[in-house]
Amino acid sequence: MEATRVFLVTVGILLTLTGSAKILSLFGQDAVLWTPDPVLGISFRKLLLAAGLIELVVARFCISPGNTRVSLFLVALLSINLLAYRFFLWHIGWTKPCACLGSITR
Repeated sequence: MEATRVFLVTVGILLTLTGSAKILSLFGQDAVLWTPDPVLGISFRKLLLAAGLIELVVARFCISPGNTRVSLFLVALLSINLLAYRFFLWHIGWTKPCACLGSITR
């Protein structure tokens, strides 16, 4: 298997895990889920749903033996969006960690 294919399958598996974890955390009752996100202004519940679904869609492209260029483009686009989101959190001085992962274990 070529290196690009190994990379895409690995990314696809990781995005499947993280996307599924985000969607599973929506079933929790933590108050943080109703807190508005400081960058987008929507609740963390809606943000997690959107992020989880996007990650699962990108994962599907990565795992499928389809167009490699499209898969790489989607991974790059998702990565840029995550970096931009983190930059804006840093820019506004947001220091609170998201407790979303902790709600999965509850």
